[in-house]
Amino acid sequence: MNKTFSKEKFNTVKEILQQSVIWKKIEKNIDKNIKNLMSHLESFKDYKIIFSGAGTSEFIGQALAPYFYKKGLNVFSIATTDIVANPLNFLKKEEKTVIISFARSGNSPESIATFNIANKLIDQVYHLIITCNKDGQLVKLASTNKNTQIFLLPNEANDKGFAMTSSYSGMTFSAFLILDLLLKNNNKSSIEKLCNDFDKSLKLIEENIEKIELQENDRVVYLGSSEFKGFSNEASLKLLELTQGKIPCFYNGVLAFRHGPKSILNKNTTVIIFMSKDNYSRKYEIDLLKEIALEKVVKNLVVLDNTECSEVKKYASIYLNFENQNLNEIFIGLNYILFAQILSLITSIKLNINPDNPCPSGEVNRVVKGVIIHELH
Repeated sequence: MNKTFSKEKFNTVKEILQQSVIWKKIEKNIDKNIKNLMSHLESFKDYKIIFSGAGTSEFIGQALAPYFYKKGLNVFSIATTDIVANPLNFLKKEEKTVIISFARSGNSPESIATFNIANKLIDQVYHLIITCNKDGQLVKLASTNKNTQIFLLPNEANDKGFAMTSSYSGMTFSAFLILDLLLKNNNKSSIEKLCNDFDKSLKLIEENIEKIELQENDRVVYLGSSEFKGFSNEASLKLLELTQGKIPCFYNGVLAFRHGPKSILNKNTTVIIFMSKDNYSRKYEIDLLKEIALEKVVKNLVVLDNTECSEVKKYASIYLNFENQNLNEIFIGLNYILFAQILSLITSIKLNINPDNPCPSGEVNRVVKGVIIHELH
């Protein structure tokens, strides 16, 4: 295992390393409850489906929505923070809606407010709450509502550390399996490969992560297309959170990056590209990769890939091939996120920051504070 971090006595270390165990437990839990889940969800296949959460919990939906949209579901990712601030922009009285809420603690004011606002504004609304905390306020509120189903993750997924790691991947994995059941897909072999290859992925990351050597005042940019843009958002937040903002980190779509955001590139910038599975999308990603490589401006050009590609490898300064192109985009993304979690963790430790509590002064908290929910009239 990784000598640089596996022996560190932080909750965040344990929570990163336990993820494949959590996934296996989730799969068993879904198998046990498949009849109950399907009896509720079958009738909602033609509803508008909204993935909702705040922060990392929002980014789950950003990755899942494009995947399930192309599979034929009418699905959107809308943050609880957006719904609460402007509910009429997103919720319609006559539109039959399923809201899938992601919540580690279930105590965020916006999550609770979204639940209440949706019930107030929409005639036919159903809630699926995917959460890591059986004692959260959202679970208590939902348990009294007949139009609600709760899917509870294993206790270990309720991270003790500040940053969402097990909780993020666990809720992503749960929602994927549940909606895939709705589409009557069978991903048993893919699940087995994802979990069984976890140590192999860790080894690949271990062999490459120290080459990146991030320092204070460096900049990092994560880039990805479609599902991988959502994963890039989560990856950028992890580094920002665990380094207390000492390393500014950004994300963007591959084509969008040229439209102004590329201004961030300099000799202290590390660019990390999450390569797509789709051959058409890869053409645009390779174009940008080649462009950045030939400009010779950045510190590192890191590429995470799912299949061996000599052209990509030629232009990358650091190239990681997870050899998992036969997996779906969401499972590929979970491997990419594992890399981002570990990079964020070891950088935090190198900067002498406690990854379990990177902001001890309290300006940023594990569960958000300071939010006042105003009455909707």
